[in-house]
Amino acid sequence: MKKAKKDIFLRVNLVLLMMLVIGAAIIIQGLKIQFVEGNHWNEVMNEKTRIREIKGELGDILSQEGEILVTSLPYYEVAMDPLADGLKKDSVYFKENIGGLCQKLARHFRDKSTLEYRDIIEKARKKGSINRNIVFDEAATPREVENMLKWPIFEKGQFGGGFIRRFKEKRILPHGEVAKRTLGYIRSNLPSVGISDSYQKWLEPDKVSISQINVAGNNWIDLDMINDRPADGGDVYTTLNLDLQKITHEVLNDALIKFDAAHGCVVVLEVETGKIKALSNLSKVGDGIYKETYNHAVGRRTPPGSVFKTAVALALLSDNKASLNTFVEVGNGKHKFYDVEMKDDHKPLEEELTFQRAFETSSNVGIAKLANDAYPGKQGLKQLLDRLEYMMLDRRTGVKIAGEEEPHFTRPNNPNCSGVTVPFTAIGYEVLLTPLQQACFYNAIANDGKLMQPYIVSHVEKDNKIVLKNEPTFVKQIAELSNVRQIQKALRGVVVRGTAKGIRSDKISMAGKTGTALISKPGDPDKKYQSSFIGYFPAEKPKYTVAVIIAKPSSGEYYGSQVAAPIFKEIAERCYIKEFDWQEPVNDKREVAEADRIKKTDHFPPTKTGYKRDIQKIYDYFDIPYEDKTPSNWIVSEKDGDQMNLRKRDSFDRDYEGRMPNVIGMGLRDAIFVLENRGFKVSHKGVGKILKQSIPPGESIQDGTLIKIFLG
Repeated sequence: MKKAKKDIFLRVNLVLLMMLVIGAAIIIQGLKIQFVEGNHWNEVMNEKTRIREIKGELGDILSQEGEILVTSLPYYEVAMDPLADGLKKDSVYFKENIGGLCQKLARHFRDKSTLEYRDIIEKARKKGSINRNIVFDEAATPREVENMLKWPIFEKGQFGGGFIRRFKEKRILPHGEVAKRTLGYIRSNLPSVGISDSYQKWLEPDKVSISQINVAGNNWIDLDMINDRPADGGDVYTTLNLDLQKITHEVLNDALIKFDAAHGCVVVLEVETGKIKALSNLSKVGDGIYKETYNHAVGRRTPPGSVFKTAVALALLSDNKASLNTFVEVGNGKHKFYDVEMKDDHKPLEEELTFQRAFETSSNVGIAKLANDAYPGKQGLKQLLDRLEYMMLDRRTGVKIAGEEEPHFTRPNNPNCSGVTVPFTAIGYEVLLTPLQQACFYNAIANDGKLMQPYIVSHVEKDNKIVLKNEPTFVKQIAELSNVRQIQKALRGVVVRGTAKGIRSDKISMAGKTGTALISKPGDPDKKYQSSFIGYFPAEKPKYTVAVIIAKPSSGEYYGSQVAAPIFKEIAERCYIKEFDWQEPVNDKREVAEADRIKKTDHFPPTKTGYKRDIQKIYDYFDIPYEDKTPSNWIVSEKDGDQMNLRKRDSFDRDYEGRMPNVIGMGLRDAIFVLENRGFKVSHKGVGKILKQSIPPGESIQDGTLIKIFLG
């Protein structure tokens, strides 16, 4: 009995000892894994698993009227995991349906036969986990993915049928280079730019994270199923007017080609609000080729030249140093300030000019002498700069676009300050400003001295709710109204009888100032100039301020009156044509003379592609001759001599049943009518005519397909 108890006790102790040894070994191994081999196993784990972010679409950027300026086109990478759990568990289902799937793949992609696709998939299954990611398409559309989910095997989704779709997107600009640099882009490895950068947090969509595992062959398989894609980002509505933006882009591009300039920009501000209505920047990238590569208007400061004389003139008036009737000796257009001779661009007709006449003719000598007498020495320079600072010319505008340069003035404590600083500041040297900063100052003059902060985004919408709204912001009154009125008078005189009299228009009144600045380095024999014109229109009741800056024209002409001023005029006149509230109505049918004039013109009103009866009513109302050349209800109108012809709209024949109609050029109401009556779902963005459709005309489609249309 004692022996048995002893054996039992011994065995229990041995078991306990073994458990202690095993426990100690486990603890030691655990400590070894954690502290000795921890980095190794972490690396192994990181190689086998990862987190993938799935995002909605970036928000769109639109004009103030709702036309799309930047949008995203979604697409997918489509692949198959031939060893998905559902296919491994139900091999009978796989064998019964693999033929049908491969037939669909062959018909859709047309790059391999049904047997070739079957061979690829079955070989991958036999090789086990070596290839669990057979990629079929790297840029499938959402509609194509929707159709693929109806195919055999794929109908069971990712885990049941091995169907893998990875969302991607591509940013597109429907209007090409128009405002491209202003709208900007988001970059992962480099700084983002433009509105896309400044409003990135609003444009960014919601995100969700899913786990992935790396199987043999370095194939990553999603471990989570996402049924609903995360919410899209907010839509940013700019203050840009697309028609005006296109006008500035086209006029600027043509002028740069004509004058063979290095680059140029145009800024258009709405006088009353400070809204940026157009912002064009073009740089030479090849012979006769200009693109939006840099935002010169915001990020490039240069000597403004004679356009800065307006600020100095307002300073002289505000400090009671002169009136527009003050006389100044200009002699033969040459004068020495200490040891530096200043010249006028053209010899003055008289040796003595009034301040207003010196301003209108842009006399360097006249303006510089008035300023030098009014603000002598360093103390005078300080007084002048104090007045310019009061006008807010010493600081950034605060526009929410990254990269705005800070203005520069040569100050009394600057080592480069000398006895010629005041006279040369007066004619726009010893000063560096960006085009936008200059435009804002002129906009304040047009606005009776009220300086408005420029802004380029009106609001942001998300889920049909306004989540951010920007309002016009009054900064300050930069000068007394009486003095501003005097400057307005002088600016009008520049166009009526001064350096810009060549751009006088019988359509619209204008006011502004020419400028020509030497921007090449001192002593450089190859002189380079910057041509400018900044002004506003209509002169009596200003609506828009426009700044035109052209750098380094090399065609032989370089004066602001020759290069920049005509650009301003063309923009003003083309804008006038589009601003119907500035014009007398001419469409009353009872006014026979006017009706005859309209009929005789070579210009017929633009007509959307659409329903024939609606278009006929418009033509009948305006008494415009037309000929109906088709029994079809859906037509496109074409000019033919002195009449319009109504022709059949392509892609509306009966044989287009089951295929995508061509709705480009139509209005939204007509397009929705056509598409929904054919059983399609419609999503739309923007206003105006349809510019783009997500499915090309003529493509075979099924009922219930989602069609996305873009208007502008």
